[in-house]
Amino acid sequence: MSGKASNWLLFVLHITVAVIVLGAVWSNYSDRLVEHQRIAQQAEAAKVKAESREQEVEINRQLLKGLQEDDPYVIEKIARDKYDYSGSNELAPASR
Repeated sequence: MSGKASNWLLFVLHITVAVIVLGAVWSNYSDRLVEHQRIAQQAEAAKVKAESREQEVEINRQLLKGLQEDDPYVIEKIARDKYDYSGSNELAPASR
């Protein structure tokens, strides 16, 4: 084999190996990207759930404080919620 043919063959071999390596890297990158998107969606869902729970905790803290202070409005609210009661001329939100 002549020097030019040998160099050309070596060049083609290097290009082929580079294309294979880049293909493998790209495949791995796209797999990681999909995994990252899935985890980001799960994290966002967990964040929303945590924020909702924080609001519930704050409401319960306020209700507890009202109970500890014998606030008649809080006591009435809890009783109405518990027994699903509203007066005859009152508009009440839908039950949970």
